[in-house]
Amino acid sequence: MQEAEESDSDEEAALLFYKGIEERLKLKRKNKRLPEDGLMMEQEEAEEEAEMNGESKRGITYQMAKNKGLTPKRKKIDRNPRVKHREKFRRAKIRRKGQVLDVRREETRYSGELSGIRAGIKKSIKLK
Repeated sequence: MQEAEESDSDEEAALLFYKGIEERLKLKRKNKRLPEDGLMMEQEEAEEEAEMNGESKRGITYQMAKNKGLTPKRKKIDRNPRVKHREKFRRAKIRRKGQVLDVRREETRYSGELSGIRAGIKKSIKLK
């Protein structure tokens, strides 16, 4: 008698399991077929069913949301390292241009210094 009761309960559990899977598949198929407006309604219905079943994820609490602590506000550029380094390189190139003149190709014959002669600068070495 016990074996018969156990097999009956096992079969019932298996049937419930497979029925649940079939329902999920039906919902997925409906979601794929319906247009986007209907999709939103189906998702809301699925959420309501999940709440009824107790299978839905719980939302975060106020304490979880405020658990960041006293972290300082970050700049937008600090949030993306790739963009930050690209910007640093751009700024470094600009600083470098102030130190070193860029190389110019000779298009016409030499006709003196383009920036003019500065009288205040001495670039000579005193002889001993």
